[in-house]
Amino acid sequence: AGGLNAETAHYRDQLVSLNYTHTFSPTLLTEARFGIVRFALQGYQFDKGHKTDDEVGIKGINTDDPLTQGLAGITVSGPAGGWTMGLPSGPGIPRLQFNTILQWVSNWTNMRGNHQLRWGIDARRQRFDFLTVNESSRGNFNFAQNITGDGGVSGTGLGMGSFLLGLPTEFDRAVFSQFPAERDTRFAWYLQDDWHLTPKLTVNLGLRYEYIGPSTPHFAGGGVNFDPNTGNLLLSGIGQVSRSANVRSDWNNYGPRIGFAYRALTSTVIRGGFGRSYFSSNYGGGVFGTLCCSFPVQTRQDISQSANYFPISFPGQSSAYSLDQTIPPAPLPQFPSSGLLPLPAGLGAFHVPFNNEVSYVDTWNFTVQHQLTPTLTTSVAYVGNASRRMYDDYNLNAPFPGPGSLNSRRPLDPLGIDTSVDVRCHCTNANYNSLQWTVDKRFGMGYEVHSAYTWSKALDRPFGGFGWSSQAENPHDRNASYGIDENSRASVWTLSHVWHLPYGRGQRWGSSASSSKQAALGGWVFNGITSVMSGFPVGINWSDTTSLNGAFGQRPDLVGSPTKSVPAGLIYNPAAFANPPLYRFGNYGRDPGDIRGPGFASADWALWKEFYLKTPLAKEDTTLQVRVETFNLFNRTNRQNPNNTADDCNAGLISGILTPMRRMQFGLRLAW
Repeated sequence: AGGLNAETAHYRDQLVSLNYTHTFSPTLLTEARFGIVRFALQGYQFDKGHKTDDEVGIKGINTDDPLTQGLAGITVSGPAGGWTMGLPSGPGIPRLQFNTILQWVSNWTNMRGNHQLRWGIDARRQRFDFLTVNESSRGNFNFAQNITGDGGVSGTGLGMGSFLLGLPTEFDRAVFSQFPAERDTRFAWYLQDDWHLTPKLTVNLGLRYEYIGPSTPHFAGGGVNFDPNTGNLLLSGIGQVSRSANVRSDWNNYGPRIGFAYRALTSTVIRGGFGRSYFSSNYGGGVFGTLCCSFPVQTRQDISQSANYFPISFPGQSSAYSLDQTIPPAPLPQFPSSGLLPLPAGLGAFHVPFNNEVSYVDTWNFTVQHQLTPTLTTSVAYVGNASRRMYDDYNLNAPFPGPGSLNSRRPLDPLGIDTSVDVRCHCTNANYNSLQWTVDKRFGMGYEVHSAYTWSKALDRPFGGFGWSSQAENPHDRNASYGIDENSRASVWTLSHVWHLPYGRGQRWGSSASSSKQAALGGWVFNGITSVMSGFPVGINWSDTTSLNGAFGQRPDLVGSPTKSVPAGLIYNPAAFANPPLYRFGNYGRDPGDIRGPGFASADWALWKEFYLKTPLAKEDTTLQVRVETFNLFNRTNRQNPNNTADDCNAGLISGILTPMRRMQFGLRLAW
């Protein structure tokens, strides 16, 4: 704790684990585990327990609820700078988090001839109570300059004057009708057979089933989900609405596994495999915070001045709202017995699809490994994966391009909804395929080299996590934004080496040399990694969005070859792109891969030496390590991608570097 903008935080971690192993026979054994993991975090305002607002004469905020105690936030702005006092209204304070995971695991192993059979279960019950707010529960007063300004002259007035008069521009605070709390249940069983068919061939067969239940608010009415078919908010556990706000369970999650290892020759091994794994990309198979932390579970009280300035008060003239007035109680929404609440006008909503299937990823590989000599080994592998039903979010109620008013083109306009509806779903895909080649060479004398080359391609759709900054331009056709991942490099080669100077303790030479010789010549290690990579893809944007009424981001039409007739100093030809016709998205896809930025090369090397020190307090030797590390040893300029807005005056021009120039650092490490 400390200062007027501080908090006090208390953490507690608890873990209980019970493990039981029993051997029934030389071929049958079992293991059972039960565990409880608990985590508690309580972060309160520094003056929790004090009704500070009451003490300074601001009524209607502090109650016996600790969330409302302490001093309300005060923000004074304009015209020159400003200041805050009390707890700011930013997210995170108060922050209450209580997690509990109960887990039961039972594994069995049975050896039968050339079969090794394994099976088991994994059951979990998870509790997640989490409260954090964007507006403080104690409220925030904003004092702007317009209250004390001249109503006919903009930019006049003084925020400090508004504060001294006790005339806030606005007051807002967060109000909870229920404490945000979710539960979920997970259950899995598996079967696996490692079958040694021949001395040269082993086959692995398996099947795993996963049930990951949807997030379930703990309290009736403690969760809400928007129904885009009716325009109603579904209040969990009330009336005809299920406790999971009508998000159904996904029961069809079977993950097969198959693999093999075959020794084709004495020095050649062939391996391959395929597996499907299910997982939740968030807490509880839904999206935590979507069900439990939006209206009407969490709402906001907002009181604003009716005028944008405060007139001089004369006898008989009413004054504006002031701090000496009691803040009226925050109105809590009424929950209908049916569990169906029409979305209030002007409010956005969140929607978790009712059939929100669980995410999964398929992975596969085929590898040939060959030992060329006793000190030289190489391998070639095809490695890939396909991720399905990954987390994404998009605006369901984004307007379609076209003539007419913006709201009239929204899909939910027939329901009278003209605000954003943020869909949070498992509804995007990604693919990765690669050829991987490695070579390992041991030269002796403590020197080893590892070379690895990867030729790959990664495809996905853009997604912005809990924000919309990286979403598809057209939320109604998100597949049109499927393309090469922006961080995908087609070719990556790395060469790493390590050399332990073979002199001194435990080495080939000098193990019995004098201490002075060992101190000078022993304990030296030289290592490094050199990387050479192709460039990142360059996705082309178009800043002129008037053809879409400015409602979306835009991509251009392709009218030529962006890699031909490239002007000097540019990476691509901007003349290959043009403005799309009115009300249409451009036909140039997201990162098709025809334009690549500059390549990358860097060498990061290090040299260190270890000194063995004897101290009277240590039973074993104390080691002092002295390190010198160099990054970008050859001081290469690695340039960043060019300006990718094709209708910008600097289109195709590189204006910055990707990584710093040569850097060196020195370090000491003492171990005893």
